[in-house]
This record gives sequence, structure tokens and C-alpha cells, in this order.
Amino acid sequence: MAYLSLADAKTYLGIASSDTSDDALLNLLLVAAQAAIDHFCDRTFEATASTGRTFDASIAVRGPLLLLDRDLAQVDSITNGDTAATMITSADYLTLPADPPYQALYLKPTTGIQWTGTITVSGRWAYSILPPAPIIHAMREYLTTLYRSYSQQASQTRQLAPTAALPAHLMHLLDGYRRLA
Repeated sequence: MAYLSLADAKTYLGIASSDTSDDALLNLLLVAAQAAIDHFCDRTFEATASTGRTFDASIAVRGPLLLLDRDLAQVDSITNGDTAATMITSADYLTLPADPPYQALYLKPTTGIQWTGTITVSGRWAYSILPPAPIIHAMREYLTTLYRSYSQQASQTRQLAPTAALPAHLMHLLDGYRRLA
């Protein structure tokens, strides 16, 4: 799913929903705008499906902490890498920080469980389940910039140019959403 639907993009651009002449172009520009925002921020802002990721305990574990290599918006299940493939329940761990996006999982010492082997974490790997309002706004603004740039080209020479850099005002808007190293 995209941060902004084709219908929403057309409404924002003032294009009638019945006008399908630029739908293919708009779909390409939506993908390009979303990719540019994700690239600038070094993260994804919407999780559409649950997927599993594996972590080697010898690399990703620091005591009771399992360090995640990506943003995690929702935990669905955790399987420890011990010989019993122990399911870690929500009562066994805390997310860090407390609210998404999570960066680590803290295994409570009272469980008597230790992270070991290859740990599988299934969930929604993104900044959030749905993109925050400023991300949607940035999508609309950047889509407008790309669409107007394309529309201003002479009809004989129209071509989809490589994605231009995000405008300064959008970079400023997105600065607070950039992933810190």
C-alpha cells in the first residue's frame, strides 16, 4: 500500500476522478515520491503485513537486550533460538522505547529465559502501521512538485526524469523523522 492513494493524489492535484489520462504517470510518481521520502529518512513509514526477521544472538544480543536492525511498529510473535524454540510472550519482554517504533526488546530477568541461537521476530517492520500526517503531507507536496515538473515539459519532449532532490522545505519537515545512526 502507498502512503497516498491515486484517488487522494488526484483530489490534491485538482484532477477529476473521471480523468484517467495521467493515472499511469501518477502511479509512477507516487512510487518515486515514496521511495525518495523513505530514502531521505532511512526508514519505511507504513507496515502493510506481518513478516518475520531473524537475529543471531551472538551479534544482536547485549545481555537481556535484543537489538533490532529496523523499526518495528508491531510485535506479533517471538521465537527464541534455544533447542525448545521457546515462544516469548508479551509478558516476557518489554519494548524499547515503550511506543513504536521499537528499537530493542528487553527480556525480563524474571522469566529465566536467555536469548540464544537464531531468534525470530515476526511483526510489522516499519516506523508505524499507518504513515504519520507529516509524511502524507510531504508525499502530497513532493508529488505536486514532480507532477508539475513533468507537466511543464513540452509535450514532444516529455520524459520521466530521475527523481529530483527533495525540496528544502520538505527536508526540513522530514528531519524529525530521519533514522539516527
